[in-house]
Amino acid sequence: MQQYESIAHDNKTAIANLSGIIKGIDQRVTALENANNVLVDVQKSLVGLTAELKFNGEKIVDLKDMIKQNNSDNKAQHDELSSRSTVLESKPGKRWESIVGSVVLILITAGITYLLSTMGLK
Repeated sequence: MQQYESIAHDNKTAIANLSGIIKGIDQRVTALENANNVLVDVQKSLVGLTAELKFNGEKIVDLKDMIKQNNSDNKAQHDELSSRSTVLESKPGKRWESIVGSVVLILITAGITYLLSTMGLK
């Protein structure tokens, strides 16, 4: 009977050891499942980010095209305004030339009138 008790004791110890091993395995499986869940979440996030990046890339291309068009429009407007400002800048010069010409003509006329009046042509 003692032999059976010894075997039972050894079996009880082996079962206790197996129970500890099973608990360890169970904990590792639980940790792996949790890690797998995290990886699945990361994968879903990456899929979403990939879609967002693609969308943002398309928007960047659209913005680039819009900027090119705006630059082209701005260049055309700049050229037009530049030609207009050249015309406007030349107008005051023409006015001054006209005024100076009129003043010179008046002075010459006054001088001729004065000479003629002093010469006796009254």
